[in-house]
Amino acid sequence: GVGWIQGTAAPGTDGNFAVAGHRDGFFRRLKDIKLGDTIEVETLDGSRTYVVDDLTIVDPSNVSVLAERDLPSVTLVTCYPFYFVGSAPQRFIVRASLSARTPSDPVEESAHRNTEYSGIENQKASLNPVISTRPLEGQL
Repeated sequence: GVGWIQGTAAPGTDGNFAVAGHRDGFFRRLKDIKLGDTIEVETLDGSRTYVVDDLTIVDPSNVSVLAERDLPSVTLVTCYPFYFVGSAPQRFIVRASLSARTPSDPVEESAHRNTEYSGIENQKASLNPVISTRPLEGQL
C-alpha cells in the first residue's frame, strides 16, 4: 500500500498532498509514468484527476518537493533506482496538478514544466516527511 506524508494536505483537498509507497509494490508502475499521464484519486468525497507535470529524482533529505504549489496537486514518492538492491540512495518524485479536463482530453505539451527528469538542489524544509501508518480513505 501507500501512506500519506504527514505535514502535507489531506487527500482530495486543495493544497499539495503527498503519498509514499514502495518501489517494488504499489508504486512499481511509476517507472513507466510520463509527463501528461493522469492520476485519478478517489476519496469518500469523490474523485479528482491530476495531470503529471513534473518527474524528478532527489536525495532522501530533500523535502522541498513536498511544499505547496500554485495549483492543488499530488506528489508521489518512491525509492530510486527502481531495481536497486538494498536501501535505494535516491527518491523518485512524481508531481501532478489538478486538472479540469477529463482523461480523454488532449494534453498540451506546453503545460508541462519539465521535459525530462531533473535534479533539485538539496534543500531542507520545515515539512516533516514522516509516513503515516493510517490508510488513505479511498484509493490512489
